[in-house]
Amino acid sequence: MKVKLLDLWNARFAFIKIFNFQFDDAKLSYILSRIAKKINSELEDIDKERLKIVEKYADKDERGKNKITPDNRILLKDNEAFNKEWLDFLETEIELDVWLIPWKAIEIVKPIPNEMIALEKFMEEPKEEKK
Repeated sequence: MKVKLLDLWNARFAFIKIFNFQFDDAKLSYILSRIAKKINSELEDIDKERLKIVEKYADKDERGKNKITPDNRILLKDNEAFNKEWLDFLETEIELDVWLIPWKAIEIVKPIPNEMIALEKFMEEPKEEKK
């Protein structure tokens, strides 16, 4: 499937919720572990690139160390340029060879609506109940 890195990044907390859930069904757990490996690998690569961009725009002290704000964040010398480069990077489209998250897992974990929105591209469609 083709996805933007932004879609993966925005769904990262919803992925954590699903991939850290204890399922009773071994087959479902196995399927999710296969999906998690691929998605987590992509998320790690995205985060590595984010850190490179942060480092590029980090304000340095006289020793060449990153300046840190009182709330323990890295101070950036140009927030606007950082945001532009980061958002441009997140618009990158990739081919992600991964199964869709089974609807059964979604039913069990019960993501909140915002998590459902973030997961939309990565999950199976709901199954119609037979009447």
